[in-house]
Amino acid sequence: MSFVGGPPPLPKLPVWDAVGQAYSDYFGHFADVLRVSWLWLVMGAALFGVLNWQQWSLLGTVIFNSIQHSPFPPSFAATAFGTMALTMGIADVVLFLAFVSIAVAWHRRIILDERPSFCGFNIATRSFWRYIGVGLAIGLLVILPLLLVLVLLVVILSIAEKGNHPGIAFVVVPLMVAAYVATIAIALRLSMLLPARAAGDLDLNFARSWNRTRGNALRIFCGILICMFAPPMAAEMVLFPMAMPSPAAVLAAGPNAIPAFIAGGDFAVRMTTITTFLMAFYLLTMPVGIGFLSVAYRHFFREAISPTL
Repeated sequence: MSFVGGPPPLPKLPVWDAVGQAYSDYFGHFADVLRVSWLWLVMGAALFGVLNWQQWSLLGTVIFNSIQHSPFPPSFAATAFGTMALTMGIADVVLFLAFVSIAVAWHRRIILDERPSFCGFNIATRSFWRYIGVGLAIGLLVILPLLLVLVLLVVILSIAEKGNHPGIAFVVVPLMVAAYVATIAIALRLSMLLPARAAGDLDLNFARSWNRTRGNALRIFCGILICMFAPPMAAEMVLFPMAMPSPAAVLAAGPNAIPAFIAGGDFAVRMTTITTFLMAFYLLTMPVGIGFLSVAYRHFFREAISPTL
């Protein structure tokens, strides 16, 4: 995919400078981080706490019944899964609104130096809904390579069924890899539209974002990885092993140690606590990644922006 025309690309994005600035803004304005996220943290922790308890306790019940060779009542399963699905739907909606609300508020804090309003109030602003709109537009554009590859795969597999083609994997796998790489590259190079819409920049379009970020997809990817995904991944690596029994205990108890441990109520409590904390931790650290996108946007588009809602 390519766009023609537009100004020449700017100097490459200084990744480490942008990452450092994103973390500096985060810790330097941590009171504002809490201001834009505290209500979402409370609501998210409550909803996901209930949801995680339902999931992990249900898993424990299923494994316990399997160990005891007792039937799992169909009525109980239907009720449990129905309740869990309802909780999951509500929790997902709240998480989506929280993500957009925090993102828009933090973009405006970094780009416009605008002090955040009361947590969640920006849902009623145009910037909030423009952010959602451009995000959906990017999402629709991103799936085009996947749809194209899907059509090609259907054609290739239909041809392969007519004869013996042992080398079909050498065609299918590269196509799938290429599609995913193209999808990620498109999303990264158009990601500048997100901070633009949050800050009220309606002049930035898909073509300008694509042209200005030429040759910077890998740099944007690395920055997002370090700022948005590294903190929760580090937390997961520390916390999840704490929920499982020690290797020595597993060796001593034999092959049924892990199923028996999961079937116990203590495991459900541990996992509920850990997964709920990780959800809240992700929302709390998300402004670092949002800040990186804001810094990258300022690098590529230095035009003055008038704050609008």
